[in-house]
Amino acid sequence: DLFPEMLRLVEEIVPKAVMIENVRGFLDPVFEGYRADIFAKLDKLGYNAQIKLLQASDYGVPQLGTVNK
Repeated sequence: DLFPEMLRLVEEIVPKAVMIENVRGFLDPVFEGYRADIFAKLDKLGYNAQIKLLQASDYGVPQLGTVNK
């Protein structure tokens, strides 16, 4: 769980934007409260948090250990 460290760094560095990568499982309902907490903390720091599921393979990033040659 590196989110607390990410929030600490965001507060310390105050970047113009923050992009956080995680796994699809983070969208599962079991994490709804945790996501809300992270979003609330980012909001308090002045950031408008949004979440979007992206498929890395749509951006040319190989998945499942396969590489196109």
